Amino acid sequence: AHKPLLMPTAAIQRDRERTAALRAAGVPNERIFEALTSEALQRKEEYHANRCRKCWHDKKTRCICAKLQTVELKLRVKLLILMHSSEYLTPGDDAKLLLSLLPPSQVSLFIFGRPGDDLALQAELAEDPAHTLLLWPGKEAVTIDAFIDGLPPDSPWHTCRRPSPSVDESSAEPSQPTLLRVCVLDGLYNDARTMFRHFCKRLQPPTRPVRSVALHPSTLSVYHRATANYAAASAADITRNSADPLALRICTIEAVALLLKELGEPALHTDVFIK
Repeated sequence: AHKPLLMPTAAIQRDRERTAALRAAGVPNERIFEALTSEALQRKEEYHANRCRKCWHDKKTRCICAKLQTVELKLRVKLLILMHSSEYLTPGDDAKLLLSLLPPSQVSLFIFGRPGDDLALQAELAEDPAHTLLLWPGKEAVTIDAFIDGLPPDSPWHTCRRPSPSVDESSAEPSQPTLLRVCVLDGLYNDARTMFRHFCKRLQPPTRPVRSVALHPSTLSVYHRATANYAAASAADITRNSADPLALRICTIEAVALLLKELGEPALHTDVFIK
């Protein structure tokens, strides 16, 4: 039998005591955060031993892995998902589906605060900062068109972004020799803001900062479900909180689908993400 999770107040007290003990032992703050996160993830795995480690639903009664359609992107894009630890093993989290839908070469998962993940993500970001973007609707965010326009003059993405209209989407072969990395923050908005601040302070490549890209409503005509579910709520939230009133905030997997569509990925593939 698994150990029951503590009530929030008891968990807070436990973490305070653990933090005090680590500080007394001379452990630096960033290592304290990693230690607490590692322990929290371990407790989650023990408590939710019944859950499938791919779809995070009950593996005996609700596993959905057999229903997921796998797809390989035509574009040379790799998704780097930075997930808040509170989302880990949560069945309702949608970003984890990307790990089942896409091959490992096109998606990687990093848990915020998990030991080693900062270094691994830093290494990915440093590979080619110019061809790396952060999907985030901040005040410095640009449109995907502006991001492409700002790439080095010799970048193949200037000419290879969209497939030729004369080519069948289902048979078009990738022609981009340069990998485009897309970092996505997965978590509730306040948690995502915390990760964004951490990204800017700790993860940005020193040679060239990764630029932020925001989605915009012009893309929404592609997905009626996105408009139906999020348009009103997003408009109200964005008016209150964003310097860019057109920037769109929606759930992670829909945001990824919309971004890929803007980049020129065939709808045959992006539609799989939101079915």
